Amino acid sequence: MENASRKILVPSGLKMLMHRELGYSRPTINRALDGADDTRVAREIRSYALEHGGAEVVPVRWEQVDGKTWVRKQ
Repeated sequence: MENASRKILVPSGLKMLMHRELGYSRPTINRALDGADDTRVAREIRSYALEHGGAEVVPVRWEQVDGKTWVRKQ
């Protein structure tokens, strides 16, 4: 699932609103927003979140170049 989506952060209360409006369980919503699932339902949840104030988070990767130094990997 390398092509899976990135994690989406949502404003306070949006997960509960999505639970009520979309009718999906909280664990389903959490997995979709964490990018763990790539199903039609997960894409619907992510789309709804982005339309209502959510934002994708770009993961930061670090690489150790020697025993003490870490650099951000592009």
